[in-house]
Amino acid sequence: MGDHDIRTPPSPQSITSSSAASSSACTILSSHQSMPSARRTSRSHKPKLSLSGEVQSNIEDVRGQVDSLSKGINYVYSVKVVHSEYKITKVNSHPQKVKIDFQRKQAKLKCNKAAIIHQRVQESKSLEIQLFEAQAKAHLEKRAMLELKIELLKLKESLPSCSSPA
Repeated sequence: MGDHDIRTPPSPQSITSSSAASSSACTILSSHQSMPSARRTSRSHKPKLSLSGEVQSNIEDVRGQVDSLSKGINYVYSVKVVHSEYKITKVNSHPQKVKIDFQRKQAKLKCNKAAIIHQRVQESKSLEIQLFEAQAKAHLEKRAMLELKIELLKLKESLPSCSSPA
């Protein structure tokens, strides 16, 4: 039998018919064995039942026992069916659980990769901002230097004009 082969329990009707035959035979034998003592007591206390009355009484007793056994067998059968269905569901759900676990691990890896990429992009942008700030500072210093050069040139132009009249 393979891993996925699951036997179904026999139907309650087949169990009931075989159980009923053995049960009725046992009941009839036991009632016949206990009859002589029952006849002795029935003579003293109860009026004697006719043979057909005794047979009818025994038949009703057997039917009651068969009904009781049938109900018990039906209950056991239904419990076994539910248990089998549970096992089948458990076996069928295992691949889905494995698939979901795999997908969860893949999603976690993807999330971790995305977090690393995001962190690297943030670091890159931060470095770009620092570069632009340094360039802006250099431009400001260059501007200040050019303004000073202009001022110096203006001063140089004004100085020779002051020195030539003298």
